[in-house]
Amino acid sequence: MGGASAGGGLAAALALLAHDRAEIRPTFQFLYPMLDDRTTTRTDLDTLKVRVRTPKSNRYG
Repeated sequence: MGGASAGGGLAAALALLAHDRAEIRPTFQFLYPMLDDRTTTRTDLDTLKVRVRTPKSNRYG
């Protein structure tokens, strides 16, 4: 299970619910939350090696 931005928090909550109910056992999580919006105005970041959340995607978010 996975999710991006707010969906990352929802996917984490779903994994906890599944654990607590013991109905299914999640085998993998891909959580992609938006953690830090301070990169939106920074110009000193090297984004060539950034794989996930870039300053551009933060500005969009």
